[in-house]
Amino acid sequence: MFDLFPDRSLIRYFQSQGFDVYMIDWGTPSRKQARYNFGTYIKIFMPDFISKIREHSGQQQLSLYGWSLGGAISLCYTSLFKEKY
Repeated sequence: MFDLFPDRSLIRYFQSQGFDVYMIDWGTPSRKQARYNFGTYIKIFMPDFISKIREHSGQQQLSLYGWSLGGAISLCYTSLFKEKY
């Protein structure tokens, strides 16, 4: 979504500004995910992803940016866990 055109790439812009960019791939939904709710993604998966990104990047402070539902999940996560930032 952020890289539809090579000359208008949000990812490339972030990288040119010195940001490392990580993407969360939620995978292809299956019956297993039918038991998940919005809270599962915010309270269980996001902290795990954030922890792995911090470990890989060596940074504690992160900026979250999301599109569509990813934006809502990022907003909810940061409002619930603001003491982690």
